[in-house]
Amino acid sequence: MTSLGMFPRILRTAWFAVLILAFCSTPRLWSQTISGISGTVTDASGAVVANASVTVKNNATAVAKTATTSSAGTYTVTDLIPGTYTVTIDLAGFQSSVHNGVGVEVGKTSTVDAALQPGSTTQTVEVQENVVALDTTQPELGTTIENKVIQELPDQVSGGRGRQIDTFIFLAPGVTGSSFSHRINGGVDFQNEVVFNGIPMAQSETQGFQTIWNPPFELVNEFNVLRSSFSAQYGLAQGVVTYQTASGTNEFHGDGFEIIRNNFFDAKGAYNATVPIDKENNYGFTIGGPVIIPKLYNGKDRTFFHLSMEWYRENSTPTNFFSLATAAEQAGDFSALGTPIFDPAAGLPGSCTANGNTPGKQFIGNIIPQACFSPTSVQILQYLPKPTLPGFVNNAQNMEGVIPTRQNPWGFSVDHSINEKQSIHWAEWRDKQTNYGDNAGTNLAFSNPLADKTYYPDLGTVFIANYSYAVSPHFVVTAGASWLGELNFQIPQRTGTQPILNAAPGAPIVSGINFNGPLSPHSFGTSNTNSINRKLGLVAENNYLWIRGKHTFNIGWEFRRTYQDDNECQQCAGNFNFSNNETADPNNLGTTGNSFASFLLGTVDSADRIGSQELRLHNTDVSTYIQDDIKWSPRLTVNVGIRWDIMVPFEEEHNAIVYFDSKIPNPGAGDRPGAATKFGNCTGCAGVDRAAIHWAHFSPRTGFSYKLNDKTVLQGGLSMNFLNGGAYEYGISKVAVNYGNLLLGSFSRNSTGSTNPGFGSWDTNSAPVPGLKTFTPTIANATSINGFDPSFDGVAPYDIVWSIGIQRELPYNMFLSANYTGNRGNHLPSQLNPINQISPVYLAQYGSKLGQPYATEGPLLGIPLPYPTFETDFPSATVLQALRPYPQYSDIFNNFDMTGSSLYNALQVQIEKRYTNGLSFLVSYNLSRMMSNTNSGFTSFASRALNKDNQAAEWSVDNNDQPEMVNIAATYELPFGKGRAFMNRGGIINAVFGGWQISPLLTYASGTPLQVNVAGDPLGNGTGNRPNVISGVPLQFSYLNVYKGLPVINAAAFSDPGPWAIGNEKRYLSGIRNPFNYNENIALAKYFPIGERVKFKLEIEYFNVLNRVVFCGPDTNLEDVGNGNFGKVINSQCNTQRQGQGHLAITF
Repeated sequence: MTSLGMFPRILRTAWFAVLILAFCSTPRLWSQTISGISGTVTDASGAVVANASVTVKNNATAVAKTATTSSAGTYTVTDLIPGTYTVTIDLAGFQSSVHNGVGVEVGKTSTVDAALQPGSTTQTVEVQENVVALDTTQPELGTTIENKVIQELPDQVSGGRGRQIDTFIFLAPGVTGSSFSHRINGGVDFQNEVVFNGIPMAQSETQGFQTIWNPPFELVNEFNVLRSSFSAQYGLAQGVVTYQTASGTNEFHGDGFEIIRNNFFDAKGAYNATVPIDKENNYGFTIGGPVIIPKLYNGKDRTFFHLSMEWYRENSTPTNFFSLATAAEQAGDFSALGTPIFDPAAGLPGSCTANGNTPGKQFIGNIIPQACFSPTSVQILQYLPKPTLPGFVNNAQNMEGVIPTRQNPWGFSVDHSINEKQSIHWAEWRDKQTNYGDNAGTNLAFSNPLADKTYYPDLGTVFIANYSYAVSPHFVVTAGASWLGELNFQIPQRTGTQPILNAAPGAPIVSGINFNGPLSPHSFGTSNTNSINRKLGLVAENNYLWIRGKHTFNIGWEFRRTYQDDNECQQCAGNFNFSNNETADPNNLGTTGNSFASFLLGTVDSADRIGSQELRLHNTDVSTYIQDDIKWSPRLTVNVGIRWDIMVPFEEEHNAIVYFDSKIPNPGAGDRPGAATKFGNCTGCAGVDRAAIHWAHFSPRTGFSYKLNDKTVLQGGLSMNFLNGGAYEYGISKVAVNYGNLLLGSFSRNSTGSTNPGFGSWDTNSAPVPGLKTFTPTIANATSINGFDPSFDGVAPYDIVWSIGIQRELPYNMFLSANYTGNRGNHLPSQLNPINQISPVYLAQYGSKLGQPYATEGPLLGIPLPYPTFETDFPSATVLQALRPYPQYSDIFNNFDMTGSSLYNALQVQIEKRYTNGLSFLVSYNLSRMMSNTNSGFTSFASRALNKDNQAAEWSVDNNDQPEMVNIAATYELPFGKGRAFMNRGGIINAVFGGWQISPLLTYASGTPLQVNVAGDPLGNGTGNRPNVISGVPLQFSYLNVYKGLPVINAAAFSDPGPWAIGNEKRYLSGIRNPFNYNENIALAKYFPIGERVKFKLEIEYFNVLNRVVFCGPDTNLEDVGNGNFGKVINSQCNTQRQGQGHLAITF
């Protein structure tokens, strides 16, 4: 695949977006999801005041924007950078009303109402506003994480990368998951929108996964997590995380930092013999301020920049052991092995008569003469390392030396105020990360061409352009565009001179060489030649804000297009598998022979090789919306809106998508219904190149905000949101991997299970490069296939969310919100309808005979042959296979089964104090219940229904349900030293006791539910089986039993129904759960002033500072009752032991 593959399409799309912007005549690139200030102006009697002049000034940059109140007395000022503002309201005949300290948060609109007093405009009435301002315009539930919290809370450097900005989204109530997948308010995996500077980041798969393209940590100013009751501008998501990049001010500010992550700080953990080695460094700098070009340009009050650069370094040393053939064995001497090595029989590959050996007999002295060695194997041997430890197993360790991991994110933003009406913004960043690994776990030396060393470079690139234009005080045009690129490569390292394997023509590296049988060495080489994945997401937006009387209209559209070019060459170099069989006694295969001895003779037991093809996928979405925020009265705002999402399902440039169609007769299966079809217009093709567009994706939104008094607001909302799923989203359905594989050519030679090698000698035989297969409707017969329905699968999943609650301003700049919220998910990714499941009536009719060979039992049971070549297609077919609805397929996996549903209800409370007087904190509590019949946003990862005809059994507590969660985050400057409440002195007193700061981050959460399982797969769905739950018997014991070596699950509460009966257990049980989670992180910092503006920070950060042990879940396999392990937690710690890092910084 060439690097230029997607660019013609990119250019076409980019020009299309530009033309749309030009057509709409918007001179700015920016989004509608921006911060602002709004309010209502009245006179002393309470009557609304029209035509009052409103000036909003940023206290840090001195940039000012103006507006005029409408006939209803309302005003709105948009496009504000989060920060602190002064609002001045003037009108002839009234005193000026000046509101100081107005806080503006990312993605939110602060409310500043004013009651003008009669008098002259030279007279001033000043009001000190709360830093946390009420939002009386929208009922959206959101949590803002301010910059002070981002900068001061402990954030661990780990996982091969520096600090990650999305670490802190879990501070918001209702947010669960991990860095890989964020779930918001009962949402499923990969359904949260990520917005930067108001522009969505379009992702072709794993929406919300940011790690590869996150900006430098200090490039983000603050962010907001929206959880419920969205306005019409938001779509294709169950939650929204809105980030605002940092901006410069009129003064230069910045820092230089280094974070030192070292096992010196760590505890060893509950079950480690020693402290694991961990040495990581994250360092960088940030600078921001006005753009000044000496003698040419002074950007104070107008043009600002912010630049952040980071470097991350980790040098790890693997300590795991692996097995190598001994030096004697590499020379052919197996005399110390104790296992007889036999010369293959005459006529078989590898047989040898050198040094008096007789084919079919044990090698004399158990030594293979080197004259018998395969020439190909001899080429390999010259590179094979010798063991460094005694014995035959785990006799080598750490031959790779140091494995480097590197990351270098950098980025910048520029903000320019053209005039009071127009402003432009630009942000871009790149995040490059490289690391090395090995697929086989061999840890062979990097300089060795046999090593399975693979290079994993990742590159994330983001460009965001913004521009706004206040055409008039009541009409603001905004628009925006973003470009998100991701590169993910897996590149084997071709170090040294590569041995030439004639058995794998065209392979640029040593193929995978694998060993099976007793005392086998580890594998070496690799079958993966290159895997390349390129992704691109483009977004263009346009919004018109129009204030007319009591109405504030937001009217806009959004265009998205994503691309994914995927070429996964996982077995292009092939695998050659050696067994002990070829050098064994044919009458005693189990205890004789050795796979490395077979390797020396070049007798390959089995081999395989699979080709590859590049898939080029893309999709398109065009959305439009209208929202009316009606100022019904100075106290009441009513919100009404609707959004229309036109989601064009994925397409593949070459139509290389093969899938199952139940209506097509299969000529290879006696014309039974059910055959393969393909995108395109070829013979047997479907005549379509994508799923049908479903035009009825309209999602209404409504809400209200009512000011009970100046400090209390009652809010509620209801919104319907279509999600990024169905045939529109090709990533979560793994289209690139699953739907193109059937066209891949393959080569395979299976083991014969005897001394006769299935592949033969690799000196004389070869596994050629497989080409692509020619499509036919029978292409997947006797194997598995993926389901797809073009007429239905374009229907998008959706959810309905609702909330009602209060906001309350509290003294000392504190803010309280308490809300009830709910979420009903519909058409979610699932595996509730296994297409090839047998009918449950057969369980009672045939019982255990379902698992018997069809050849012997089928005729006796009167089950007709499904089709003429059935027994040829499935030589070991069971009765169950013959009874499948489509017996020509071993399995039919429907990646587009969108029949899942969920229900989430929660009470969410949070208390927030924005940073003032040395203290900032955020405390959130979530009491919730989540039910569902699906368990993953990835259909490929979702659990299949045990019985699709009894879906009531699948409706249960969700596997991610955590009834209670508490998060406490704070930063507190201790009140000691100069200028503080205590010890207010300079000199040594201040040097010792002043400048201390403590920042705790505490998390407590209930454990997630578990499922008990038993052996069996009664309906052939590949899901296993579930036990019967015995009513009235307690399910779970206390986790204190772990310390006594006793079970935490009660085995008496379950019974095994047997392999050919279905248990009555629900999908998950609320009564048995993983352990409670608790974690306490803390940062302790000491600041040393250097002059007036410069400070040096010395900080220590500890994670799991109390070194708590959170055990892993218990053994849930009921089969283990016999060995005594069922229900027990066996020596496993699932949280990380106490770890620490040092943090040094100079700020100015």
